[in-house]
Amino acid sequence: DMVSLWNGYRTWTMQSVLTGLEQDHKEKQLTAALSAEESVAAMIEEEAQGGIPVFLRRRVFVAECNHNREIDVVAIADNILAIEVKHWTGSVWRNGYRWFQLPMRAQRPLEFEDIFKEARVKAVALQRHLENDHKIAMEGSTSDGSHAPKVIPVLVFTNPNVKLDPKTVANMENVFTLATFREYLRRTVPMIRKQHVSWAQWVSQLVVPKFLRPGGSSSPVLTQTEKDQVEAALGTVRTWDTVALHNGAVMHGDVTGIECPSACCGYSRHHLQRITVTWSDPTIIGLIGSLWNGTAGTVKLTLCEAKRIAKKNESKPRDEEGNICFPVLMPKRRAEMRTVDRILMKKAGSSRVEPIPLSTIRSIELSQHLAPSIVLKQQTKA
Repeated sequence: DMVSLWNGYRTWTMQSVLTGLEQDHKEKQLTAALSAEESVAAMIEEEAQGGIPVFLRRRVFVAECNHNREIDVVAIADNILAIEVKHWTGSVWRNGYRWFQLPMRAQRPLEFEDIFKEARVKAVALQRHLENDHKIAMEGSTSDGSHAPKVIPVLVFTNPNVKLDPKTVANMENVFTLATFREYLRRTVPMIRKQHVSWAQWVSQLVVPKFLRPGGSSSPVLTQTEKDQVEAALGTVRTWDTVALHNGAVMHGDVTGIECPSACCGYSRHHLQRITVTWSDPTIIGLIGSLWNGTAGTVKLTLCEAKRIAKKNESKPRDEEGNICFPVLMPKRRAEMRTVDRILMKKAGSSRVEPIPLSTIRSIELSQHLAPSIVLKQQTKA
């Protein structure tokens, strides 16, 4: 009918227009930072050929500041690398515990608290979490018999236009640019990647003394059992929920729920396993499909087991598995927010819950700490 055709045209046009909109400065900065974290994770996976588990944006409780902090990248190698990623440009130096950045074309330097100390505090918090919450021994012995942590703080500057001061920053242990971090991985990964060690490397490990091997370290080495335990534990650690808008802007925070008047439903976050938003292509083929389907977008709410059971005489649009599926509707002009399909989100760094219309959202990625497989593992351990 005409209503369906009109909604298909409006939703397709809306998402095409929003896709072409420019992000503001803060949105561009956040998107670049997220891409930087993903580039570090991708580099580790590439150099390790999949032999090193990598996790993005894990949140751990930091007792010193009494709230959760995010570790950008965690890699399980010989040690656990807790990696802080900075996508800074220009010159970077430090004076004692104060760090300075002079961005390109800037007149004055920016001043920061000790960012490597911040990385170290997060590494300690992760170690404490693994020890206390998962009962994994996180203290090991070095070759000289002393004790050392198995979680190592690492700081990586990813922007190709960054220049680290050689006397105060570039000479620090475990501080890298993206290029020197790749060199570090190439020195150390062959010694920790057991699945992909060549015959020649295996022989060299038997013949060459440890102190002569490239990448040799006095730091403690995780056993394979400990690596498996840490990998399972990190799978249960919460991440930020991520919402991507049509213009490429990305928001981090906690989705607290979803309210969908058009589908006669609303759910709290703990009832939601996934929210899948699918859009037509912003091309003429996508327009034809949108007109045919009556919408350019569809939403699927994957629910927890208890909420998949339909109640008598309900009018919710369910699929054969009991999940909720419905088309994206274009809100009317000047429509009240309570009448619009929307998610509720508390953005990172804010205590306020904000509504975000589903029609403006390209994709939603929820933290999988509530996934059934993870919950089942936790119940089995208990």
